Amino acid sequence: MSDAFPVQDQLSDFEHNEVGKKLVEKGYTSLTCEVCGQSNTWVLSRLVVSPVAMQRADIVTKIGGFHFGGSTMPSSPLLCTNCGNTKLINLVVLGIRSPNG
Repeated sequence: MSDAFPVQDQLSDFEHNEVGKKLVEKGYTSLTCEVCGQSNTWVLSRLVVSPVAMQRADIVTKIGGFHFGGSTMPSSPLLCTNCGNTKLINLVVLGIRSPNG
């Protein structure tokens, strides 16, 4: 197996449960998918993703006309199991992770 792609960050069992608890505390009970219209078909992925942040050119390297770098906001995908629609749950806002991991 190649080392070119590192192991992806995942939520621990504790973090995964905490995300669920925090969403319920904030009022989540059920969600209707705006794509397929189904409800109660959502599952929280254990995968942690960090959307790429844009920043000024004098701080980071310029790549193909875009400037990438800066802090990230770790998130975990919430997936509709019927159609694949995906929402990102921000783990920083929920207090599960700190910025940049």
